[in-house]
Amino acid sequence: MEDGRTLTHQCVGGDCYCDWRLNIYDCVDSNGLRIIYMAMIIFSAVVSVCSFAIFLHRLIFKGHRLFDFNSSSILKPKPIDCLMFFLTVFNLLRMLTGIILVTNVSQTNILARTFMFEFPWQWGYGACALYLLGIAQTLADSHKSTARLWLPSAKVVDRIGLTFLFAPFIVNNVCSIASGILASGSPPSPELLYRAEIFTRLLYVFWFIHCGSLACAVLYAGARLLTLLTAHLRKFKSSTTSSEQQRKVQAGMLKIRLLVAVIFIALAGFAVFLLIYGCLRDIIIQSVPGSYALCVIWNFLGPVASFLACIAVVLNPRIDEKPTIGLPNSSGGGGTTLSNQVTGNMFTTSVSQQESCDMQGTLSANAFDTLQKIKDNMVVAGTDYPYASFDYQREFENDHYNHYQQKNHNHHKQHSDGDDYMDDYDEGNRHQATGIPLRSSQSNLIPSP
Repeated sequence: MEDGRTLTHQCVGGDCYCDWRLNIYDCVDSNGLRIIYMAMIIFSAVVSVCSFAIFLHRLIFKGHRLFDFNSSSILKPKPIDCLMFFLTVFNLLRMLTGIILVTNVSQTNILARTFMFEFPWQWGYGACALYLLGIAQTLADSHKSTARLWLPSAKVVDRIGLTFLFAPFIVNNVCSIASGILASGSPPSPELLYRAEIFTRLLYVFWFIHCGSLACAVLYAGARLLTLLTAHLRKFKSSTTSSEQQRKVQAGMLKIRLLVAVIFIALAGFAVFLLIYGCLRDIIIQSVPGSYALCVIWNFLGPVASFLACIAVVLNPRIDEKPTIGLPNSSGGGGTTLSNQVTGNMFTTSVSQQESCDMQGTLSANAFDTLQKIKDNMVVAGTDYPYASFDYQREFENDHYNHYQQKNHNHHKQHSDGDDYMDDYDEGNRHQATGIPLRSSQSNLIPSP
């Protein structure tokens, strides 16, 4: 075959090589590329079924939703639900892309093929961005004092998260569509082909920026959170906190390190491969071993990561659903969450071992008792009592506390498996946002000294 090049093939010395993103036939490595794509189609189908089953179970049987529209945030995703939904769409679209290439449908429609290869990755990237955005927003809403130590303001978090989410949909689609239009001639002129290849290289430079930025954001958030937890661990060691609680904190920190490491390595590794392809596209395409290696990594990195996410949700959904990004979970029978311990230190209170909700104390039991003694003494002495609102405040707190406890009890009866911890946090936040103080007197929220 004569030497020449198009966006899909490069022929050198009588041998033609495929750009396996757009075509896998009529080249020296067609058989191997076809096997790789068939394996990817099967694997993506299995993973999409698993993730969609998890999503339907949470949506139908547990009454979850993708976004919380009652939040003050512009877009507040439910992390696990959005993760499963976006990963389902991602794997279905990747499966469709593989079917198009294996069956060689519409082989002359370069525009459709360039768009279809890039579009699924934007959903996979969006799944990771929404998961991290949901975690950051929930933690910021639940623990404003703690979150200020490692998170920017809520508006800044929204802007960063939305930029991560929509930037690839806007910038990358422009590049892929422009590349497809310029290369759609039969054959394209050398000048148009040159421009199409420039847009292709720019596309993967932009992907490198997107993935690298998100990887750095994950590393930054993880490092700041670990610094905060290390400081609180020192406080626990210097106090009367049990060794069991210290072990839970240390275990939670280990989980955070692992989670941050996995996400960072995946995003950073993919960013590096994208940059290599953008800079060395011709060399990679014309090397059969190099083309096979990058094709395998490119096609299986997403489905493998999706499958591991499904396993994590099914085996231990509490770990990833907590707004503390993998902190130790709580149980009704004993043990507090780390977020409760942090909140207790911030307000010089401690949380009951039997209480799984995160509530801030207003007045301690001793404070009420002290005020009551002052009142009794002043009444006996015939002096006017200056704290007239005290009785109303106490009665007001008791009524709302009992109402909240009953509602929380009913909620946990419906979700006894502890899989809705994040929804419990959101429910508690709405109570606190109304400005209604939660009762802490005559309860185990603040023990008597």
